[in-house]
Amino acid sequence: GLEVSVIPELVWLPTDAMTYSAKCAMPVSRTRLPDGTMTVISCYGDQTWDFYPYIPQDNLEPSAKRLSWHLTLPDGRLLTDRHHRALLESVKDLVWTNFVSPPEGRPRKMALTLIKNARHLAPLVRWMVTQNMTRFADIGDRALDYVPFARQSARTGGETTASTVAQRLFLVEDLFHQRHKLRDGLKAHPWPLETACALAGF
Repeated sequence: GLEVSVIPELVWLPTDAMTYSAKCAMPVSRTRLPDGTMTVISCYGDQTWDFYPYIPQDNLEPSAKRLSWHLTLPDGRLLTDRHHRALLESVKDLVWTNFVSPPEGRPRKMALTLIKNARHLAPLVRWMVTQNMTRFADIGDRALDYVPFARQSARTGGETTASTVAQRLFLVEDLFHQRHKLRDGLKAHPWPLETACALAGF
């Protein structure tokens, strides 16, 4: 069987300067075979990123160790459809950069935490599609318009918890904090006179 590697042997590459085809071939998860050689589990271009080599918990379902990009969007398409390629690339760039090169002063997240946090991007992506935005840079000075949408629970339609809202808004702030590593980050703080926690209701 495969020997599980707990610590990712992955290096951040400047994805903002890479071609799309080069990024698609870039490994995002690997594991070591019994003979010592490394084998790739998932690449950037895959429609699902499987992080099981970095999540050793046997009590978790395999699906809990995967990040699927098959997100259903308000226009009836999937995020993986060719029509949304630019948006999918932007989302993957943020998730990948936060994984291997987090903002200054922030420790690298464990893979399981990264998967949970990445799923908090779904409301932002869906909101962007309703606003005909194709990349994060399109958000511009309209970030505050997203806040009411971020407060909604996709399951119940009512308001979700303040902690969930905060996690969703932290990712918008990351678009600013990681702007020098992203091809389409936010040039200005999304809410310069507010904080994610205050907007979430804490």
